Amino acid sequence: TVDMAACLALGKDWHGHKTHQAPVIYLAGEGLRNISRRFVAWSKINKAEIHQAPLMISSRGARLLDDKDHQLLKDTISATEDEYGDIGMIIVDTLARNFGGGNENAPMDMGEFIMACDRLIKDLNCCVVTVHHTGKAASAGARGHSSYFAALTTEIKVEALGNFDIVVKNTKQKDFREFETLQFVKVETGNSITLEPVIVSKGNQ
Repeated sequence: TVDMAACLALGKDWHGHKTHQAPVIYLAGEGLRNISRRFVAWSKINKAEIHQAPLMISSRGARLLDDKDHQLLKDTISATEDEYGDIGMIIVDTLARNFGGGNENAPMDMGEFIMACDRLIKDLNCCVVTVHHTGKAASAGARGHSSYFAALTTEIKVEALGNFDIVVKNTKQKDFREFETLQFVKVETGNSITLEPVIVSKGNQ
């Protein structure tokens, strides 16, 4: 998501996929310092001045099930649009840290979260990306109620392959074909890591 956010904010192609430059909101529900380091590392490896891009990182998660916090988020975004223009993407990292006091396994609570994201999409005319963990059995898919998966337009699964490789698979795509699997190797960069594209292993193609 750091890579996606940086590419969109700068209008840089994302691994062969075209982007249209647009401001990005990153709702960092955890690990704010680490996320900042990742953006600095990304900037270094891509030789891009990300600090000058229209990329806003929150100081905490947003309780999207809370009407007041939801409205505060929209008001804050509207204020940034006056300076940077229409928001292109909101990244919710992670679902659990931006869920509020609800139960992600409960159909009603998950339904309210989905509707909260839908309102952001409709009211701000943007894309909403949620970072979510799989359960204890990764083959069973994402944690929480099954309505979450049903509501997704796109699902991208990120898996570790050994100690150094990362595989990125498009496991759901409405109204279009899935993009081809991507593979990366971890590279230490400054105080963080970056991901360098490599040839996809035969077993993952």
